[in-house]
Parts: sequence; C-alpha cells; structure tokens
Amino acid sequence: MMNTFIDQFVEVFAENDYKADAQHYCELNGKSSPKELKKYLEKHYRIFKREYLGVNPDRKDDLYSTMLASHNRILTDFTPAYKEVMYSNNSSLKELFNVKLTVLKRLNEFLNSNPTDAELNPKDTVYYFTVKKEFNEKYEIHLNRLYDGLDNLQLIKCTPVQFKMLFRPEGKKRVKTPEPIIWYSGAYSHLAYFIKYLVKKKFIKRTNLPSVNQIAQELFYDNEEEKKFIISRIKSDIDDDSIYPYVDIKNMVDDKLRLKTRPSTY
Repeated sequence: MMNTFIDQFVEVFAENDYKADAQHYCELNGKSSPKELKKYLEKHYRIFKREYLGVNPDRKDDLYSTMLASHNRILTDFTPAYKEVMYSNNSSLKELFNVKLTVLKRLNEFLNSNPTDAELNPKDTVYYFTVKKEFNEKYEIHLNRLYDGLDNLQLIKCTPVQFKMLFRPEGKKRVKTPEPIIWYSGAYSHLAYFIKYLVKKKFIKRTNLPSVNQIAQELFYDNEEEKKFIISRIKSDIDDDSIYPYVDIKNMVDDKLRLKTRPSTY
C-alpha cells in the first residue's frame, strides 16, 4: 500500500521511550551513542525520501497531506519528551535527543521544499490559492482558523485537510489541482466575497492567469450537487457588505487572521 513506508517511518520516529540509569547510561531508539543513532535515523530518512519521490505524481499531494499530519503528530509527542530531557542533568541523553531533533528538522525542510516541483507539467494549469509569505510562520494555524470560521457559518462542507489543500505557501507549488469542496450558500457572490476579502487582507495573492475567480470556480462546488459554478452566474462585486452574509464573512476573516505575525528579519 502507498502509505506502508510512511507507517514504517512513523514507527521509527514516533519511538521516544528512553533508558537511563544512575551512571548516565542512555539509550534512545535502541541506540546508546549519538553516532549510532544518527546513522540509524538517517538510514530510515533516506528510505523515506526514496520511496516518497518514487510515488506516482498524481498521488503526491494526497501523500504530502498524510505525511505532514504524521510529522505533526510525531512532533507533538516528541516535544514533551525533549523538554523533559533538556531540563535534566543527563548530558548524554540530551545529545541523543538533539540528534533526533536534527533529523526531524531535516524531514520538515524536505516536506516544505516541495520536492515534487521538478515533475510539474508546465502545460497543465494547477489551481490553488497562494498564501503570502507574511503569513508563513503560522500558516497552518491561520488555515485551521479560517476553516473553523467557515464551518461555523455553515458555508462549506469538507474536512480541515481538504480545505487546507486549496492553499499553498508563497514560493511553493502544488502538483495537481486539489479536489473541490462544497460551498453551501449556493450563491457565487458569497464565495467571491470571501475570496476577494482574503485578497484585500493580503492573505492570498491576487493573480491574473488564472485569476482568483477562475481558481475559485475550480476549487468549489455549487452546493451538494458537485457541479461547478456557471460562469454566467458569477458576480463578485458587492454593493453592500454590511448585510448578511457578507458582514459575517468579513467579521469572521478579520477575527481569524488576527494572529498575523511579522516575518523573520534574520
């Protein structure tokens, strides 16, 4: 199965149990020396990279989403154990955990480097929204918050992962257009206002070929019939955004994007 090598990778990197005795004998992932541990983890990291790059390009976006979720779970479990060890006086164990942290960071850099770029076909238009770099630091948090906001307003029907697949950080690309999600209101003007306001808030980039309206047409279904919006029905100019649902969409976006932080200057 496609995810077998991910399961194997997770099995190795999710193991954070360690042994340490009074004489500071230490063991992590069954290895007692930093050199042995580094060799062991890098071996599995190379296997993962080879398997990942060998996957059919049509399935890489789905695989990316799965691997990103797995990596986040690994970090969630690893962080408390790492902090506990860093507060201890066991320098040998600290060294082992730092080795593991280094390899996990390399994995994160690999996933965020968009390793599928070379396989993109320039003749195929791939539709997705580009999140501006100013929001990169809390990229996942912003998208999760926007998803919650739209879900609470009952405007979309999808999972958080499906919603986040519609976006990509600036400087990174998607291999293929993600599966469309359902826009519940049935009015394109409501969807167009949401997209237009994300542009106004400088969360997503305004694009020309394709335009953000063309992207929205490809990424959202009109209600549950799984039919795309008809071009003749498209209207994106709003005469009064103080009425429902535009005011609710505006207030929701304002609230969910308040976490914006300044980009790093180093």
